[in-house]
Amino acid sequence: MNIGRAMKELRELGQISRAKMAKDLCITESALWKIENGRTQPKSSTIDRFCEYMIIPKAYLYHKSFDDEDFLEVVRI
Repeated sequence: MNIGRAMKELRELGQISRAKMAKDLCITESALWKIENGRTQPKSSTIDRFCEYMIIPKAYLYHKSFDDEDFLEVVRI
């Protein structure tokens, strides 16, 4: 699960600069860079503001953040 990668992907899809996004989320550009590059996890309030800004449900952001290896493969014996 990589919330930051999903945030970056959605930000870039919306053609929003990191500087503008950071300003609108009330965090520093450096903090946003760290989130997007997996150096730190965003606070829940940052996730809330991001989803509100992008007009997406949190469930969609979480869905976008899953990697294939996040899912367990069920093996039957």
